[in-house]
Amino acid sequence: MVFGFDKKREYLPDYSYCNTVHKKRKLFLRMFNLLIQEKVFCKRELCSCKEKTLYEVFVQKIGQLCSQGFQSSRLTSFDAKLHRFIEENKIYKPCITQAKNSNYKMALKIVSFIDKNSNSMMLNSDLLFKSFVHKSITSIKRDRVVCNENDCIDIYLQNDSNIKVLPFWEKKEKINDAHIRKAVDCVKSGEFKNIYLVYPKQENFTKHIHVKVPELEGCSEYVIKMIPYSLKSIIRN
Repeated sequence: MVFGFDKKREYLPDYSYCNTVHKKRKLFLRMFNLLIQEKVFCKRELCSCKEKTLYEVFVQKIGQLCSQGFQSSRLTSFDAKLHRFIEENKIYKPCITQAKNSNYKMALKIVSFIDKNSNSMMLNSDLLFKSFVHKSITSIKRDRVVCNENDCIDIYLQNDSNIKVLPFWEKKEKINDAHIRKAVDCVKSGEFKNIYLVYPKQENFTKHIHVKVPELEGCSEYVIKMIPYSLKSIIRN
């Protein structure tokens, strides 16, 4: 599943606690901030996306960053993808750039997620959700080491068993066999006995669900849990 937009359509998060287009757009922008680890979209954009599409918000933001980032200086850099985006969307047409400017670098960072041929942005929903889960876990100060891997988050504890967190955006009514298979493989690998399948908390999914797998009956003690994870911290207001 992907979230994102192109010039004509939006692919917004389907989340029971976000029941308007405006709330869904705000959720996307806040998760994008977490993904790039920058608070690039702030109160102004979160308010304006009530009327503006995500595409319009991104175009406007890149335009603002570019107009602030271009200075009268000798030519130090030229990014073809960014300048093509600028021209196609008639944002601003600078001829001189200053590569050291932080606003210019931020514009480059945002445009790196936009497809140069279609001017669309499509982001993996699990990746966006994992960025939020990782931020939440690391914000809690405890004696542990947290490693953000490609598709999981590993937590190494000093006085307890290690935990592998597998974040997934979409939870179907029935248990997802592929998700359970991934958890079983993690248990069999031997390093982790606590596997948490984490999904966004929904109105019909509010409690932990312990999963027992016949295939693991011969294994030493293990825990596989499906855990509802609240998004309250980024959907409020």
